[in-house]
Amino acid sequence: MSSCNPLLVAEDLARIYRRRGRTGGASAAHAAVDGVSLAVNSGETVGVVGESGSGKSTLARLLLALEKPDRGTVRFGDAVISDLPEAVVRPLRRRFQAVFQDPSTSLDPCLTVGRIISEPLDAHHIGTTAERRQRVADMLEQVGLSSDAARQYPSAFSGGERQRIAIARALAPAPQLLVFDEPVSSLDVSIQAQILDLVAELHRRHDVAMVLISHDLGVVRRVCERVCVMHRGKFVETGATEIVLKNPEHPYTKELLAASPRPPNAGLSF
Repeated sequence: MSSCNPLLVAEDLARIYRRRGRTGGASAAHAAVDGVSLAVNSGETVGVVGESGSGKSTLARLLLALEKPDRGTVRFGDAVISDLPEAVVRPLRRRFQAVFQDPSTSLDPCLTVGRIISEPLDAHHIGTTAERRQRVADMLEQVGLSSDAARQYPSAFSGGERQRIAIARALAPAPQLLVFDEPVSSLDVSIQAQILDLVAELHRRHDVAMVLISHDLGVVRRVCERVCVMHRGKFVETGATEIVLKNPEHPYTKELLAASPRPPNAGLSF
C-alpha cells in the first residue's frame, strides 16, 4: 500500500562528470543527471526507463548514496542521505538494498551462497546465528531455490539462479526499498520473464517499495505502477505506466516504443 508520506524523495539531482581534453586543455563537463526529482511511496513500484547513456544508472547510484550529487538532495525517511558521510549512511543501508545487472560480478565467488545471503544480516547485527541461518533458508525458499543451495558456491548456478540469490540477499534484512539496476538485461528472454514474475510476487508478499531501472519498456510494464522516461539526464515524461505506454506524449517516449523489440502492450512473452 502506498503512503501519503514518501519513503524516498530526490530533489533537483545533478551529477556532473568532467573529462580532461586529450591535449591537456580545459576539461569537458557532462551532466549525467540534470535536475531530476522523484518521490517513491512505501510499497510503490516505479520504473526508470531510457537508452544506454541516458543517466539512469547514475541516478540509481545517487538514490543509493553510492555517489554524492553535485546539486540536490536525496532523503530516505527522515534522513538526507546524500549529505551524510558513508560511516553514517552504512547503518541505514539495511533499509534500502540494491540488485545489480550482472550477478556474476555482484556475488563473491569465494563465499558460499549461505554466507552471501547472510552478509547484510552479519553487517547489521540482525538476529542470532541460528536466526540468520533460518533467514537464509527462508530467503532461498522464497526465491525458488533449495535450502541445499546455501552450501554451494555461485559458480554452481545459472545466471538466472544467481540473480535469484542476489535478490534473496537484498531481501534478507527486510528493507523498505529495493533498487534494481537492469536486473534482467544479461539474461535470456525466457529467464527474464521468470525473474520479473518473481520480483512481482516478492513485492506483493513483502510490500516493499521498488525502483526498477531498465532500457526495456516491456520490463517496466510488467512490474511497475509508474514510469519515468529518462533522456540525456532528465525526466522527459512521467505517469502511470499503462497511460504513458498507451498514449505517450514526448517524442523520445514514442521513439522508445517504436524501437521496442516486442509489442509494448504485450509485456514479455514466455
